[in-house]
Amino acid sequence: MVKLPDSVSLRRWDVYVDPEKRTITRVYIVKEHSLKNGGHSTEQLTWKSNESFKITLIEDKDNQKSKVSNLEVIWNFKDNNK
Repeated sequence: MVKLPDSVSLRRWDVYVDPEKRTITRVYIVKEHSLKNGGHSTEQLTWKSNESFKITLIEDKDNQKSKVSNLEVIWNFKDNNK
């Protein structure tokens, strides 16, 4: 098992399961980091089975407006030859 640095804490982690199919359908994790220059950041990670993943980063620096950035990757497994 990998130990997290003291500057990182997992605030939430959810795993969603389809009980009929017995498969994981989604994973959601929220991490918080202390920033070296003051303030903190929150990272939200969402993974959807056979669909996409998304990372949202929220940076809160002392005496500054929060900065939000998003990265989303959507994959397509459809056969385009039909």
